[in-house]
Amino acid sequence: MASIKTTPFGTENLSRITQMGFLVIGGELYRFFLSLFFSHTVVKNMDIQGIEIAPIGWTDLNFAILILGITILAIGEVFRRGSVLQENENLTV
Repeated sequence: MASIKTTPFGTENLSRITQMGFLVIGGELYRFFLSLFFSHTVVKNMDIQGIEIAPIGWTDLNFAILILGITILAIGEVFRRGSVLQENENLTV
């Protein structure tokens, strides 16, 4: 039975990991700006006697999700460097 030699440091995995990182960061920023827009729209257009509605601020931005996205991008960079090392190792053997 022939063994199939595969490596996780392929260019497909590298691009997928990088895309995931950008999608996580972009998704959080999209969610934040969308909620910020709707919050300001509601505050501007609603007038209820005796009730004061305050718009959301920068505290609604989920920094844990942004850190997760940055971590995924860092893992993508590790995979990029690993693919370079794997290519050098394949050329020397």
